[in-house]
Amino acid sequence: MCADRTDVPTARPPGRTGMFEPLFDALDDIHESDSPRVTGVAPATVVDNLDLTGAGRVQIRYAWLPGVEPWARVCATVAGDGSGVWFMPQPDDEVLVAFRNGDVREPYVLGGLWTMTSRPPAALPTDSITKRVIRTPVGHEIAIDDLVQKLTLTHTLGHAIEIAADGITLSVAGGAAKISLSASGAVTITGTRSVEVTGLDVSVKAGNGLTANATRADIRAAATCSIQGALVKIN
Repeated sequence: MCADRTDVPTARPPGRTGMFEPLFDALDDIHESDSPRVTGVAPATVVDNLDLTGAGRVQIRYAWLPGVEPWARVCATVAGDGSGVWFMPQPDDEVLVAFRNGDVREPYVLGGLWTMTSRPPAALPTDSITKRVIRTPVGHEIAIDDLVQKLTLTHTLGHAIEIAADGITLSVAGGAAKISLSASGAVTITGTRSVEVTGLDVSVKAGNGLTANATRADIRAAATCSIQGALVKIN
């Protein structure tokens, strides 16, 4: 519901003109109409994004219009029945809204707005030229860097998958374990603790040489154990 006319401020702060002029015009109109109208777009703050109707809406608040907190439909790159791109604004996010027929009680969220206190996920000014980043509020991230030709998928704990021009690396936080696939065809598996390979049948084949080195080595079989070669040397 819209605020009572007596609850809506009419004083226009000095110097608040320019892009805010339509908003203050709307505040004046509220005293003359039960259906306030705003031409253009306006900023708003997300209050809630738990839409129990399942319609993908968020509740917003206008700092310039106290008492009016409507639920707004959210624009998406793709939106279909049970499909689309799902990135919902979070509570306290600032968003830019437009209005159906100019009615402030029927808004559409066009997108989010960064501020001096709510910063973008990219750290450097030059990142806007070379990087594309998707980061969740808890820190999960997908980063594409055109400068170094690398795509990185990072878990908030530090686990990561990196796809670069020279190969692919899968690593856990702190470097405790890593799998590297180089563009030249080399494969490296490293771990600071045990490395285990398990399967119903496990085969290891080498086109040239096969080397196994360890301080201690055990070869065991529950049934037959065969060692074959044109020449077999032990010690």
